[in-house]
Amino acid sequence: MFDRKDSVTRNGGTRVSDVEIRIDLLMTVLAEEDWRQVEGATTDNKLSHLIDQANQRIDYLIIPTAKSAAFLRDEIGHVVINRYAVSLRDTLLSSDNWEPISDEIMNDPYEVVQVFRNRNLMESEQLAATSRDSNLNR
Repeated sequence: MFDRKDSVTRNGGTRVSDVEIRIDLLMTVLAEEDWRQVEGATTDNKLSHLIDQANQRIDYLIIPTAKSAAFLRDEIGHVVINRYAVSLRDTLLSSDNWEPISDEIMNDPYEVVQVFRNRNLMESEQLAATSRDSNLNR
């Protein structure tokens, strides 16, 4: 998709038909320095901040299965965010905020993910669109 010049947007996203897909780098905490820059004084504060931000601003998340999250934590912990993959996954999915919209997707035997939609953001956007439509019809 990125090999088509017309599909890449100005801000580095991609366009599919009339939909622009942008990547939010919130969960891209690769190195210790990146982790230090996450808001919060303690690990729990930092994780809470990441989860709060995800709930407020991300429409879709690709979340590893429980087994894959444990693999990331145990085997690829040099990527800082992976150390917290199990905790982030469990906390995100324990709320009613995220609903699965795909089956499990196997990238390789160790990485199995599923796509989730932020139910609260979708409902907020639908309410705003309904409100705009009703105001136009007056």
